[in-house]
Amino acid sequence: MNEKTKKSIKGCRTFDELLDVQYGPKGSPRREEFERDAEAFIQAERHKMQPLVVAH
Repeated sequence: MNEKTKKSIKGCRTFDELLDVQYGPKGSPRREEFERDAEAFIQAERHKMQPLVVAH
C-alpha cells in the first residue's frame, strides 16, 4: 500500500468512505465485486450457524 493510500485511509470518517478508498465508489466494478463477495461470506456464515433439522 502506498503512502497516498495510507493517508487517504486515515482521513476516512465513515466505513463507506473507507470502502471508496479501498474498492472505488459504489457502482464501480471493483466495489461491486467486493460487495458480492462480502454478501456471499455473510450468507455462508449464517448458514453455518443454523441448526441442523432432522426429519423424523
